[in-house]
Amino acid sequence: MLIYAQNNEGVIVYKQTINMHRNLPNEQMKQYIPEFQTYESELMFKGKTTLFKPKKSDQPDAQQQQQMGAAGGEGPGFRMMSMRRRDNTVVYRDLEANTQIEATNFMDKDFLVVGIDSANIAGWKVTGKQKMVAGYPCLSATRSDSMMGRPREITAWFSPAIPIQAGPQSFGGLPGMILEIDMNQGQTVTTATSVAFKTLEEGLLVMPDKGKKVTREEFRKLVDERMKEMRQMSGGGPGGGGTFIIRN
Repeated sequence: MLIYAQNNEGVIVYKQTINMHRNLPNEQMKQYIPEFQTYESELMFKGKTTLFKPKKSDQPDAQQQQQMGAAGGEGPGFRMMSMRRRDNTVVYRDLEANTQIEATNFMDKDFLVVGIDSANIAGWKVTGKQKMVAGYPCLSATRSDSMMGRPREITAWFSPAIPIQAGPQSFGGLPGMILEIDMNQGQTVTTATSVAFKTLEEGLLVMPDKGKKVTREEFRKLVDERMKEMRQMSGGGPGGGGTFIIRN
């Protein structure tokens, strides 16, 4: 097995694939939304510091544009958003100090969410399964929980060959870099497509500072309240119906 213990600086590129049809209530709606959407992000790491951020713009790729053009813009009795706005969250972590700052936008407002996301780093159960991801030997770990009342079944594939307890988004807490996250058996899969050990340029790995600073508990309370309001509004009269897709 290849060992990379001496390499603790570089960039990992991840591809996230979202199954847009998984939670749609009927077949008719599937005609107006591409089945899959994909995005790229990158994780920069240096020693005990990591920064996860989007790699591309919000524009759909050529395949998605073709699918949307073929599907048309509107269906009978409702208008569908054919694109899911990508998540532009940036996650900065200091593993040695056990701190995290998450820069995110919610309801067109910028926030700096301070605090470790324990839901994504604790409670793992390592299994005996193994596979290769981006050329690295990985072990699997699983956990089950719920987010905003919705169950999550999570499988992580981590590589002890990269001995950094980090991963995409705010996932971590395993004895090796997480190179793949499978949410709800293929609903959302984030997998590493390349791993490059290299010296990072100065100024790349910086802590985000744009937005209102809140604790993780305060932010979750805010999200829960707004989503409750949106669900109540969507259950109203004609034109009030809608589909909300919330990031796990």
